[in-house]
Order: sequence, then C-alpha cells, then structure tokens
Amino acid sequence: MLYLLYGADEKKAREKLSALISHLRIKKPDAEYVRITEEEYALPMVLECVLRQGLFEKKSIILLDRILQKRESREEIIEHLQEVADSDNVVIFFESVLDKKIVERMKQHGGKVQEFEDTSTSPRAKIPFNIFSIADAFGTKDTKRTWSLYVEALHKRVTPDEILAILNWQVKSMLIASMASNVEKSGLSPFVYKKSKAYAQKYGEEALKSMSRELLVMYHDMRRGTIDLETVLELRLLNL
Repeated sequence: MLYLLYGADEKKAREKLSALISHLRIKKPDAEYVRITEEEYALPMVLECVLRQGLFEKKSIILLDRILQKRESREEIIEHLQEVADSDNVVIFFESVLDKKIVERMKQHGGKVQEFEDTSTSPRAKIPFNIFSIADAFGTKDTKRTWSLYVEALHKRVTPDEILAILNWQVKSMLIASMASNVEKSGLSPFVYKKSKAYAQKYGEEALKSMSRELLVMYHDMRRGTIDLETVLELRLLNL
C-alpha cells in the first residue's frame, strides 16, 4: 500500500503522519517499522526495504521522510515507482511542497494522497460540495472513493462533525431497510429504501449495528473533546 502526505502545513501533516503510523502499527503489530530520511537516502537501501518479501518474513511499514526533495533522488524513485506501488509492504512518502506531476504519478500508481495546505491566510468560506456523495461511496463499501471524497470534503471546508452526521444517517437508513420487509414498513422514501437495502447487503445487519454504536461513541467523544474527530473518522473510513 502506498501513501503520500505532503503540503506546506507541516504541523498538520506530521500529526496525520503520526496518527497513520500508530494506526498501522496497531493493525500490524508484527510489522517492522523503518524510517529513511533525506540524509540517509540511497536507492539500493530503499529498494531493499520496500521490495523485501518472503513467506515467513514480517511485513514492513516504511516511512520515506522527505527523500523527494533532491532532483536526483526524486528521479530515481519515480523510475522505480511501479515496483514500490506493487510491494506487499506499506510505504509512506512524507514531503513538503511537491510538483503536481509527482503527485499525479503517485495517484496513477494507486497511492492514497493527501495534501496539507497552509490555510492561515486562506478564506474559511465553504466551497460547494455534495456531502451525500460520501454517504453513497460509504454505502457501496468503496474504501478508496470514500476516503478520497472525505479528503475533498475537508478541503472544501466541510466539518468532520457534518460528515459524521451524514454517515450516521446512512448507517441508520441501511439498518432500517435491512430489517423492514417492505418500503411501507420502513418509513423511508422509496428511493432511499431501495438504495439503503442494496447497500446493507454489502455489510450485514450485525456489522451495521456495530458501526452504528461506533459512530455514536465517536459523537459523544467529540462532544467531550477527548478525540480528534477528523483523524479518528479518517482512520475508520480507511477500514470499511
């Protein structure tokens, strides 16, 4: 799996990086963690770590920290990007400002890309965004599209609690539709009932009940101020 976290807001990016690595290490407790910095960079070493595999070998979580800042190393990595993307290991690129062509190459190779802009001087007005598109992607259990739309929504100033609310609505609709024998008994509109019924089949009733409880806990923890909802919600959407 390939990740790219980059942007001018290094503080926010580092916070996301820390949360992502913590999540991955909990999910893969036996995985080896390797960090390679710009000063330590050497292509043979990077490829050895990234491409290492074997029947009995543990998988690795590899952080490549700012290794794309120099033109030479950037060109070398891009040349071998397909091999990196095909690796069974988790590879995370962490960078500051990057050329858009590099970002697009990462996306073309299936990378999960997130930019952290410096919004200190940017207007806070919302940019139009169809929040129901996240609910639909979530309903189809399309992890990549759900995560991508989540990042886009945040970029367009949709707040995490607004996204939590629409996901909670979607889960409840799927639960109701899955337990109702027909649209009249569900109390939902025919359009919502039909979609929710189809979506529910991708999860199952017990999984939906569990997710409903999980979202409720997130809501209360957010109200108490005990979690960073943006991070917690993102990590959950990466594991549909």
